[in-house]
Amino acid sequence: MDALTSQERRALAARANRLKAQITLGGEVTDSNVAHVRRRFEQADLLKVRFSTDDRALCDRLASELAERAGCLLVQRVGRVATLFLSRGAES
Repeated sequence: MDALTSQERRALAARANRLKAQITLGGEVTDSNVAHVRRRFEQADLLKVRFSTDDRALCDRLASELAERAGCLLVQRVGRVATLFLSRGAES
């Protein structure tokens, strides 16, 4: 999957401002979490995920791992919330 340009990233982050986190994850990314994220992408191309940890490095790792395993792109991570994007053209 292609990386986002800074202009695309800004536009997606602006769209995500009005969204609330729809999924809350603990300290690890499980197959069940990945399946849940994929199901949510059937309804929307942009979603927010909240992590229940205050460890910034762990949040970064979890967000990256979740995006990779779910086959989507990490738009941004602010605090404990990551914004994920799945291009409709990228689905197979």
